[in-house]
Amino acid sequence: MKTWLPYIACLIILALPRSAEAEAREINYLDAHIHFWDVNVQEGLKNWPGEQNEVLYRTFLPEHYLPQAKKLGITQTVMLQSGRTAEEIRWAIKISEPHADAFPGLVFNLNAALGKDDFDALYAEANKSDRFVGVRTLGGNISPKNEQLDAVIAHLERLAADNKTLDILTFGCRLRDIAALAERVPDLRIMVNAKGKVGYHSLSPDGPSEAWVQEVRQLAKHENIFIKLTGHTMPGVDDPHNPAYFKPYYDKLLEIVGSKRLVWGSNWPTLLNVEESLEMTVKHPTQHLAGLSVQDRRDIFQRNAARFYGTPMK
Repeated sequence: MKTWLPYIACLIILALPRSAEAEAREINYLDAHIHFWDVNVQEGLKNWPGEQNEVLYRTFLPEHYLPQAKKLGITQTVMLQSGRTAEEIRWAIKISEPHADAFPGLVFNLNAALGKDDFDALYAEANKSDRFVGVRTLGGNISPKNEQLDAVIAHLERLAADNKTLDILTFGCRLRDIAALAERVPDLRIMVNAKGKVGYHSLSPDGPSEAWVQEVRQLAKHENIFIKLTGHTMPGVDDPHNPAYFKPYYDKLLEIVGSKRLVWGSNWPTLLNVEESLEMTVKHPTQHLAGLSVQDRRDIFQRNAARFYGTPMK
C-alpha cells in the first residue's frame, strides 16, 4: 500500500483548484499594441511627443522591449508603426525582421494617406512584408463630416478585400460613426483603440457614462468590431494608477461586448509618459479579469488578437 501513497498524493495535488496566479502563468500574452521609433528616422516625433519630452523623445527599439516582455510572459507582439513615408515603413520592417517570430503583425498608420493619391504607393510598400496585417487611422477620417469620406471608404473596401484590418484611434469621431462604418464595410475587421475612451468620451473616476455605454452597445451589434484594452491610467486624479478606477469599464465591456472581442495591448512605450511600466499594463488587466475562466483570459490576452489580425499564435 505504501508504494501507492506518492501516486495518490500527486493525484490529490493535481485535483486541487488552481489559483488565478497559477492559471495566469499558463497564458502566453500577445501584446497587440506597441510602437518603435528612432528620433533620427521619424521626423514627426518633433511634433509628438516633441523634443521637450525627455521621457519619450528618444529611440525605442526591439532590444529595449523584448527583455522586459520575455520576463512577463509576452511571447508575441503586434507593432503599430508610422507609415507617413516609404522610408518609415521600410525601417519598421527592417528592425523587426530579425525577430519576426516575436513580431508577427505590422500595422501601419496611413491616416494621412487614406482617401488620398499617395495611398497606393504607401500601401504597396507595406505589402512588401508578409507580416503587414493592417492600417491605423484617426477617427476624423471616418467621420461623416469628412468631405473625402467616399474616397476613404474605397480604400477601406480595398483593405477588406485584401483581408487587412483597421485600427481606429477615435480622435475626431463618435463611436457611433465606427458602428456606421462597420455596417457600410461589413467585411472589414475594425479595432477600436483605448477602450473607445478618447475624443468625445473620456475615462472618469466616477465610472462609465451612460452616453459611452449606449455607443458601446452600438459597436457590439457588429461582429466585425473588436475593442482594444489599452490605456491603463486615469487622468486628473490623485492616484492615476489605481486599478479600481478601471474595474467598472472592464465589467461593462465584458457585459456588452463579451470576452471574444476584447483584446489586450500595452501601448509601450507611450505608457512611460504617464509613469506606467510594461509590468503594470500586464498586472492590472490580469487582476481585473481574474474572475474569468482561464479560457476567457486566454482569448483576451492572446487568441482574440491572433484571430483579429490573422497572425500565427504561439
